[in-house]
Amino acid sequence: MTTVRTALALAPLALFSCTKRDDPSIVRGPVHEAGAPCPRTEAAVAVGTLAHEALVEVSGLASSARHTGVFYSHNDSGDTARVFALASDGTLVAEIALAGVEANDIEDIATGPCGDDRCVFVADIGDNAVRRGEVAIHRFVEPQALASGAVAVTTTRFRYEDGPHNAESLLVDPRDGALYVVTKEKTGPSSLFAVPLAGGIATRRARFTPPLGSNLFTGGSFSPGAERLALRTYTHAFVYPLRGSEPLGAALERPPCVVHAPLEPQGEAIAFTRDGRALRFASEGKGVPFYEVALSAPAP
Repeated sequence: MTTVRTALALAPLALFSCTKRDDPSIVRGPVHEAGAPCPRTEAAVAVGTLAHEALVEVSGLASSARHTGVFYSHNDSGDTARVFALASDGTLVAEIALAGVEANDIEDIATGPCGDDRCVFVADIGDNAVRRGEVAIHRFVEPQALASGAVAVTTTRFRYEDGPHNAESLLVDPRDGALYVVTKEKTGPSSLFAVPLAGGIATRRARFTPPLGSNLFTGGSFSPGAERLALRTYTHAFVYPLRGSEPLGAALERPPCVVHAPLEPQGEAIAFTRDGRALRFASEGKGVPFYEVALSAPAP
């Protein structure tokens, strides 16, 4: 979701208060009670700042599978097709351009397997007007060494089986590289779509609604071992425990666990750390904090 930068600078708390409201017409499901299988979570801690002058509308976040402590991020619509590699404290490591790609509305990013290698997946799936006939997921092999420059990409183009949707959450299964998109619906429910790697038609696998706060899903992430899935909205974050090889849609239709999300002006990004022991959060805005929320074993 794109926001006028001056509005962010002038009234971040007002923006948050608007997105926090519950729509009474939305049918809400339950949340999982404290205890297993929910992890215990600590309060959010600012571990750094996203201070690079070009990174002003952070919309997605993903942990590197190849470089310890490195995260990939990107801007929302209005920027060129590029990815920022960031150190654990949010400082810039490298700026990576997607060769030959014209960005429309990039909204999320993920890492995962691609054949015998590891790739970074960049989702150009935003559609606020709900009129794009086709959207895209670009991927490139994660570099052995991080340096600024352009990389070759492979693109998956697809459309939804029932027509256009706005979406901001990309999920890449760390076990097999399967691609999923979670739509962003103003009034629930949202949908989980499975996207064929070769492109074509994305098929719906589940319908579900955030149980608290904003109805708008803005980002998602698998844990490295696929034991958990995290999704966030502007106001809350949720963890869905996964059960082995069950369909992902089944997990999303169960009550989720609630995570202590930080208070942010326009939070759109979430990612598990490489070891799966914490979640990272980021918001649109200039010089925003880089937050971490520690996760421990499920409460007894």
